[in-house]
Amino acid sequence: MPIDPIILLADEIRTLEKQIHTICKREGAYDRQGMEAVNLMVGRLRTLYGELLETMPTSAIGAGELIRIAADRLPFAQGRYASHLHRIAERLGAGERTQADLIWLRALAEALGEDTDAAKGPDNRTAKLLALAVKGMALPVVVYRAALPARAPAHDLRMLSSGPGTLTPPPFVPRSF
Repeated sequence: MPIDPIILLADEIRTLEKQIHTICKREGAYDRQGMEAVNLMVGRLRTLYGELLETMPTSAIGAGELIRIAADRLPFAQGRYASHLHRIAERLGAGERTQADLIWLRALAEALGEDTDAAKGPDNRTAKLLALAVKGMALPVVVYRAALPARAPAHDLRMLSSGPGTLTPPPFVPRSF
């Protein structure tokens, strides 16, 4: 199964943010060359965040990453929801999906999308991230199991002693895993 594209994007975003932070923290960083490098990295970061807003997660783990990113970008007025979002992201990262989390997250995404102060118009990125996470979280999980052939029981010598015309097929015995 291929890896969730959200996980790859989130990893690339975190790596790029660390590089920007490292460049800005070093001594003498505010020279022309350093700032040109930072500007290029910030442009790449904008592109990655744009891709993140358009990419749907394909697993619960990817939905958890989106929720974690959205929680970190909530405005101060909605900061009380961040701890709930981080707990949901932790559960999704562990592979645990609950209906209560899905219902609460769906309601929060709708409320953030409709709130005029937080939304700042129709382009509320946090609400879009949460809506994408809801879609990824609600995807059904398909579990593939290996189908092993049934094991035929060993033939009994008494049954074989009566000759070839009297053999009946052995009963089906399912294989235990």
